[in-house]
Amino acid sequence: MNRSHQIRTYLSRRLFHVCNFQEKKNTHVIVEDTGIGISKDEMPHIFKRFYQVDGSRTRRYGGNGLGLYLCKSGVEAHGDSIRAVSEVGKRTEIHVLLPVIGE
Repeated sequence: MNRSHQIRTYLSRRLFHVCNFQEKKNTHVIVEDTGIGISKDEMPHIFKRFYQVDGSRTRRYGGNGLGLYLCKSGVEAHGDSIRAVSEVGKRTEIHVLLPVIGE
């Protein structure tokens, strides 16, 4: 896998790693964090509107459960695909496939 372009940035004291590379006629974008990860039981729900892995009133992390829902809605509205891969306690990767336009 040739990762032609990589960006690293610190946001809310967590490292996010973003890379993209071309696969056939698509650009594959991966956003990876080094956070708490998502369990297999939670994975089918993470793209649902207002869904939060930690839905308790005393949760440690902010947010309102719209981020991944909005990403999926936008990506799929253009006929593209999005998926998640995660390891609890290690990381989560969000993979987006976008068509290359103009080639």
